[in-house]
Amino acid sequence: MIIYNSRLAKLFVKAENKHYFMLFGICFTYHKHCEYWEEMEMLIHKRQYMECMLLAALPAFVLACLFSWWFLLLIPSAYHILYWLELFLIKVSSFDKEAKKFSNDRMYFRRRKFAPWTRFYARKNV
Repeated sequence: MIIYNSRLAKLFVKAENKHYFMLFGICFTYHKHCEYWEEMEMLIHKRQYMECMLLAALPAFVLACLFSWWFLLLIPSAYHILYWLELFLIKVSSFDKEAKKFSNDRMYFRRRKFAPWTRFYARKNV
């Protein structure tokens, strides 16, 4: 879901090269409408978010059954944890690399395999 003309985006987005932010799979932008490549970039991030949730589900359920149900909070926040951890450690996000590389490709979702952002790990250039 993309929410256009959002007050949250106007409040939180301060970088010059960003016009949106994503929170738990919902994209907030301060524009009234977006170009196709911008919308495609947001949709790629949403797909990445869903994949991270699926990848975090099994370990979180195992930890929840063994120790505490608080580990279930890892499922919706796995994408954000990976994103910020990667930005903090190597200053480049593999999620952003994939989204920027394929934002102009209209048929990308038909060809896309599960979790292709993993091949961009530890690479500075695309």
